[in-house]
Amino acid sequence: MKLLHWMFSLFYCEYNNKHYILDSGPIGLGTTGEIAIIFCKNLQMRAQTPEHPSLNDWPWYVDHSELKCKKNEIGTILDHINRIEPGIIKFTVETPEEDTLSVLDLKQHINRKTKHLEFTVNYKKTNTNINIKEKSNHPTRIKKAILKGFTERAHRLCDKEHLNSELKNIDEIFVAKGYPRQQIRNMQEEKRKPNKEKQRRQEALRHNKNRGTIAGI
Repeated sequence: MKLLHWMFSLFYCEYNNKHYILDSGPIGLGTTGEIAIIFCKNLQMRAQTPEHPSLNDWPWYVDHSELKCKKNEIGTILDHINRIEPGIIKFTVETPEEDTLSVLDLKQHINRKTKHLEFTVNYKKTNTNINIKEKSNHPTRIKKAILKGFTERAHRLCDKEHLNSELKNIDEIFVAKGYPRQQIRNMQEEKRKPNKEKQRRQEALRHNKNRGTIAGI
C-alpha cells in the first residue's frame, strides 16, 4: 500500500495555471485498472446480504453492471448499494424502455410473444460511424482487420434473427467509406476463427447434460 501511495504521489496535472497532485494515477496506468477491479469486487461482496439475495448474482463489465430483480425492489437495492461507499461511488439505474435495455454495445430485447430475451448490437446515440476510409494510406491489413472486427462482433452478439440485418448495416457503413460492396462481403465470408472459449463451454454443457445435471453458463 505504501508503494501505491508513493506511485500516485508522482503524478501531476495542470489546470488554470496551477499544478495539482493526482491522487488516482493517470489514465492508462496499469495499477489503476487493477485497483478499480479490486475495489469493485470488494464492493460486490459487501453488497451481498440476506435481505437482497439478487445481489449474489451481480455481473459487472467496465463501468456497467446488470441486475435481475423485481420492480418493487429497485429503489431499495439502489439505496442499499449507494450507502456502501457514499462520496466515492454512486450508482444510477436504467430500466427497460419498451422491453429493451442496452448495456455497452449489447442491446437486449424481451420478446413477449416467444418469452425469450433477444440480442443484437447496440449503437449509442453519439455514434457517428467514423471509420478509416478505403482510400486512406493505412495498411490493407489494418482496414481488413477493422471490418472483420465489426463482423466478428455481429456474430458474437446477434441472435440468428438479427444477424443478417446487422451484417447489412455493416455493409452500408463501409460502402459509405468507399469500400466496394463485393470486397466487404468477401471479407465477411472469410473463414472465421473458432471461438475456443465458446467451444469449451459447449463441451462442458454437453458433459454435464450427459451426467444428468444442469450447468449455468
